[in-house]
Amino acid sequence: MFSKNFKIFLLSFCFFGFFSSASLKAYEDIPACFKDLERNFFTRKDVFQALDMYPLMVYTSTWDAIYQEIKYQSASIPDRVRAEAKLLNPNPLQHPFDPKKSLDILKVVLFTTFKEAVLKYTVERFDGAMETMFDYLLEQNEYQWQLCLRSKKR
Repeated sequence: MFSKNFKIFLLSFCFFGFFSSASLKAYEDIPACFKDLERNFFTRKDVFQALDMYPLMVYTSTWDAIYQEIKYQSASIPDRVRAEAKLLNPNPLQHPFDPKKSLDILKVVLFTTFKEAVLKYTVERFDGAMETMFDYLLEQNEYQWQLCLRSKKR
């Protein structure tokens, strides 16, 4: 019914279309330092030291529970970061990686994770203290944070 040349053309067109569309799709371009921050930002020592800044507001008896909640919630940090990044155009996690915008998103997700865990185990809402404790955690990760900020857009 169809000529041999037409079949070859059609097959070639389908083959080319499949591979060219696959290569045009955006891909994540996330450096290792960013992934490390997503996974390892909250250490037990640093969280406890941050909580110790406000011992009258965050009782020492709740520290372990807060840390365990943070670790539990940390498993979803990469997914939460990617969901937020998808809302932006262009997506800062995709090629070319935008370190400033990506780290801004990560910072918000990390702060939210920390805040939710602390508020789950405290009875008081305390203005400014949450930010101060989180700023301490940022300081403890300053080297890694700066390393990621210097990641060039590729």
